[in-house]
Amino acid sequence: MTFSIISLTYISSYMLSSIGEHLLSGILLILLSLWLYMYYYRRSGGILLCPAGLFSLSWIGGSGISAFQLSNLQTDWLPETWIVIFGMAAAFLLAYEAVTGEKWQKRIPMKYDKGIGGEPESEDGLSLREESIFTAIVIFITAFLSLSAFIFEAVKLQYIPLFTEDMPHAYSYFHITGVHYFTTAFVLLPSEAAVYLMLRKKEGSPLRFCLMDAAVCFCAFLGLLLPVLLVSRFQLILSVALCIFTILIIRRESLQGLLSGRRLILSLLIAISALGLYIFLTIERAHSVEYLRSIFEMKDPGLPIWVIQPYIYVANNFDNLNCLVRDLSQHTHGLRMLYPLLVFTGIKFFHPELVSFPIYVTKEELTTLTIAYDAYYDFGILGVVIFALILGALMGLIEMRIMRRGSRCRYMLWYVTAAQPVFYLALSFFTTWYSNPSTWFYMGASAMSYVFICICMKISEKRRQHGKGL
Repeated sequence: MTFSIISLTYISSYMLSSIGEHLLSGILLILLSLWLYMYYYRRSGGILLCPAGLFSLSWIGGSGISAFQLSNLQTDWLPETWIVIFGMAAAFLLAYEAVTGEKWQKRIPMKYDKGIGGEPESEDGLSLREESIFTAIVIFITAFLSLSAFIFEAVKLQYIPLFTEDMPHAYSYFHITGVHYFTTAFVLLPSEAAVYLMLRKKEGSPLRFCLMDAAVCFCAFLGLLLPVLLVSRFQLILSVALCIFTILIIRRESLQGLLSGRRLILSLLIAISALGLYIFLTIERAHSVEYLRSIFEMKDPGLPIWVIQPYIYVANNFDNLNCLVRDLSQHTHGLRMLYPLLVFTGIKFFHPELVSFPIYVTKEELTTLTIAYDAYYDFGILGVVIFALILGALMGLIEMRIMRRGSRCRYMLWYVTAAQPVFYLALSFFTTWYSNPSTWFYMGASAMSYVFICICMKISEKRRQHGKGL
């Protein structure tokens, strides 16, 4: 039933677009995305960050926004581009539904581990107290590595992007190979700090603000300060959004809960603050309104810049995908998706020809892509479908094992890792994500932090059994 509705909507949207009814074409896809979000929201039991719902809003809704064609940079998509966009959506949702269906639910039993969702493992909450201490150690290590790498880059390059003048792309040049991954590890700090504070709240004893709490809060502040110093809007959004996603997944927040009372006020304050910082960083990039208008080439030049900029950042990515479909002469047979492996193994430095492929975009300055871009670059429509099937199945497993009520993670820091692929779905219109080395670096760093917690807690448990304690 769901697949039939999606198919009919995409066919209707394509037909409307082909006769020049771009507004109606886009509205159909946006309505479909909203309906799918509510459908999967209810199907998941009221999970606000339901992966299938987020993907529907981002991918299908994003393509609907793009279908409006409000910029002169945009043209009618090729039939093959429509097939790619539809194939990505259909394959993802089919795999997701297969994994979250009743047959698979019986094969994936829910586990009720002790920890954040249950009671403390000892009457005085000693286990939770130990977990919070080890989590704080992870936070301090992450902050030290990130700040040290930032200072090294600043000294080596002899400037900080925020304090430069007349350098619109200073943030792009602030980069030392290998080191910059550690610099941008600050995006994990607010999420890790949120986990620490939630653990402290669950300890069972009265919460008293101590020196360690202050140090953790300072590290979280670094996670917001460093992207400002780097003039990186993307890193700022990632840092804030990962923190919010981590909290919402841990609390298993519902839509009704988020829109009630104090939480609604807090959500609005966070959104306003993030928007203010975003605007500040836009100004600091030395991009004038006239410059941006010349880049975006809107059909209606009278539209305000605060409408134009987010529109282009969503819409143009699908037109970049159309450029790829139109202009690509030869597929790369896996080299694009394997780019992170070529980077981390150092192969790309010895064989640069393996990663030297052109980017097909509508304009040189607009280089953001979609999550399906590299999958098509490698294997065409088949590559997009296979990638979507794998991604949909994995996201279904994440929902079943982590996000549904009753399922518990042993230690809370794992939620920082789980929140990342969920966030990437929410911005599936933006970039390729899984062929980006930074994505795997962040997930690897947070996964290693979780392993560190597991080892430390195991050692501590053995020490307690021998009467030594922490």
